[in-house]
Amino acid sequence: MKRATILCAVIASMSSVASAGWTQAFIESDFGPFDLVAVRMTSAGDAFEHPAHSGFSAAGWALLYENGEPFPTIASASGPEVTSMTWTIQFEGASSNPLTFDFVAFHGDTIVDNAVANWNGGSWSIGPGTWQPTIADLTPTLVQSSLVTVPVPRAFLLAGIGTLLVSRVRRRGSL
Repeated sequence: MKRATILCAVIASMSSVASAGWTQAFIESDFGPFDLVAVRMTSAGDAFEHPAHSGFSAAGWALLYENGEPFPTIASASGPEVTSMTWTIQFEGASSNPLTFDFVAFHGDTIVDNAVANWNGGSWSIGPGTWQPTIADLTPTLVQSSLVTVPVPRAFLLAGIGTLLVSRVRRRGSL
């Protein structure tokens, strides 16, 4: 996998939020197009805050999935294909608490970049990642929606059979 500028922390501006969390702006660029980003908290007892992803510099991007609210440990966001984007990730707890999270970027269903980000309470270190989720792992609500729509052809079949039965009953009644 090509690795150039992977998940660089660009702004060390931490802002407090109602639940005493903090935010950090990140930029993803220099490795080609992507259309989905995801994070997974790996340090025990730590979490993101809802919404985990926000403030996208690219139009059309939005939070896609979180595995729990108000403190998810996995979150994804998606939008139109871009090659560079800045956005904010929101963390639960005090900014002085160390934490570690995994990051991936997808283009379609292919991982094009991944990293592990470590916050020591004062600065970031970012290195190569090993997390290999699938799109289904990061978009369960979309997968569930598609499973709900699978029976539609059966519904058409049942409606067709019902229509045939009704027409036969009507024909027999009119004879």
